[in-house]
Amino acid sequence: MLGFKKKNLIALALAAVVAVSGFGVYQAKAAGKIDETKQCTVSVSVQNGSTSTNPFSSYKGYVTVRFYKVADVDAGGNYDNAVVDLSKLSGSDVKAEDLDAVAGEAYKYFKLGTETPEKPSSSVSFDLSDMSSATAPMDKGLYLFVPQPTQDDYYDYTFKYSLVSVPTSKYITSTKVGEDGSIVADNSASDAWEYDVDIILKPEAKVRYGKLQINKTLNTFNESLGTASFVFEVEATKDDKLVFSNVYTLNFDSATTKSVVVEKIPAGAVCKVKEVYSGASYTNIAVPVVDAENAGVTIIADETQELDFVNDYDERLIEGGLGIENHFVKSNDELSDTEFEFDGSNITNNNQESEGQ
Repeated sequence: MLGFKKKNLIALALAAVVAVSGFGVYQAKAAGKIDETKQCTVSVSVQNGSTSTNPFSSYKGYVTVRFYKVADVDAGGNYDNAVVDLSKLSGSDVKAEDLDAVAGEAYKYFKLGTETPEKPSSSVSFDLSDMSSATAPMDKGLYLFVPQPTQDDYYDYTFKYSLVSVPTSKYITSTKVGEDGSIVADNSASDAWEYDVDIILKPEAKVRYGKLQINKTLNTFNESLGTASFVFEVEATKDDKLVFSNVYTLNFDSATTKSVVVEKIPAGAVCKVKEVYSGASYTNIAVPVVDAENAGVTIIADETQELDFVNDYDERLIEGGLGIENHFVKSNDELSDTEFEFDGSNITNNNQESEGQ
């Protein structure tokens, strides 16, 4: 049985949230007994702000946080009936990694991340298009809180799970993490019990991607001229920034239709395709359904957009050749300040002969 005794070093991490004080770690102590007649509440909101690395500011949808009781707390501030070992949090040198480890054990205990997870003790849910936070009653105790992942048309959003004490105190929410990862208390903060607990979630965003398929039809083919090559320049922009640029070659040795699929174009980007080389002695005779060179086509997450190009032999006797591609592709899955800037630091160059893609 572990307690909140005054100055007792029992730490509770909020590594994935921003506490009201601005810090992410809890260290517990208390003055006097918990008033068992008072109803505790938990309020959930999301850290927001319009920055290049925080597109969540434009998210309008549901945020849901599930709570799983890890231990009871009695009037004296003692934990009991804990479902996982809390001894790692009872020493004088508790580190952030210890806090994460206890939260991880609780996550496993409740079978979260599996096909048969335990039911939560309670949950809080709200629609950001309607309200900025939500408050719900909560029984006293130590909880594992698990924000549920969500998404919009352009990004996947995740939040790290952690532990929260109900009730809490200013002393708990004002602790810091030292340079060595240890818990450092602010002894000047009030240790009076507070029965209304605030959790501010910090979202992480990951770009969602879509695909573009270019279909090329060659109506007639002159075998005497050899291989016919067709080169397409593909560029995509989002928020007035170039987010994708590459060229693709399709080589033909007969009258047929071939396709190339352009992978990992950021969702929401406007993609323009230009046939920069239409093959010796072959003329583009059909305009794509979408005016790809001017208006472009908008990429949709997890979907494949298609554009069709048609060429025909134009009676000229000019021999063609085999097309060679130079690939210059930005390769970085994680959202960062320079993700969409072509500064050369994350660009790969692959010279290769291409048949299809």
